[in-house]
Amino acid sequence: CNVYKRFYHIPWTILETRRCVLREMTEDDLDALYEVYRDPEVSKYTENLYEDREKERTYIRDYIEQVYRFCGWGIWVIVLKETNTIIGRAGLAWRDGYDTPEIGFVIAKDYQRQGYAFEVCDAILHYCKEMDFKTIRVLYQKENVASEKLCKKLGFEVKREFEEDGKLMIGAMIELV
Repeated sequence: CNVYKRFYHIPWTILETRRCVLREMTEDDLDALYEVYRDPEVSKYTENLYEDREKERTYIRDYIEQVYRFCGWGIWVIVLKETNTIIGRAGLAWRDGYDTPEIGFVIAKDYQRQGYAFEVCDAILHYCKEMDFKTIRVLYQKENVASEKLCKKLGFEVKREFEEDGKLMIGAMIELV
């Protein structure tokens, strides 16, 4: 029962794909997350973790209590079933100033270009449909060709280009029917 799990701080398993499990983050995931973000190429197009591990630990603790507890969704860790290794994060966020949820993902360097991002994001979109979300957004930097290809493959349609913090950004959406 999820109420029992929430009360005893047991992370919920959100989704399973053929090769991966998406589950809520825990403080015990901290070292694995730093390993994922260790390569500068991974954090080139996304927000990095705090340099201070205790700040990141506090962020994770607050995220568990404030986002998972109240929303029932958020950004989850991606665990490779075969090895029980955390290979990234993916999920949904609600960015200030927008009225639809945004999908986001990051995959560790050693696991990129193997179809994990598509597998996980496709499952998240199906999950969103089950939760009765009508529209999902994605934002990515224009120079991020890998994200552009993935978003097209998932069915996102580019709606606008804009500049944010000196970076050219692409805003795309998908209607869940």
